[in-house]
Amino acid sequence: MENNKRILLLIAGIIVLVCLLSFVTRTISNFTGYAIKASMADCLREKGVVLYCKENTPICQNQVERLGIYFNNLNYVICYGDSAECFGIEEFPAWKYNNIIYYGEKNLEELAGELGC
Repeated sequence: MENNKRILLLIAGIIVLVCLLSFVTRTISNFTGYAIKASMADCLREKGVVLYCKENTPICQNQVERLGIYFNNLNYVICYGDSAECFGIEEFPAWKYNNIIYYGEKNLEELAGELGC
């Protein structure tokens, strides 16, 4: 009987610890802005926004660096030569949404604001 109490207390302690850890992690994420920016990037991806970059150009490398880790959350196309996917793109980087092309480097906050995320 004593062992059952110990096991129940151990399980309850683990549950409380997991809940506390989850709360602290979410609080820290929100404080640092990670969750907000990840949410913006996910929203842009879900809306079908596509980033077009020209291979090995400094401005596109700057754009990728500016987006940081959130770049991997986005839809993107790397344009090589006269790639058919990049037809109609006049300069890089370019952002395409609902057949409208937005040119220039942008940060997540700008894009999210312009495109309703």
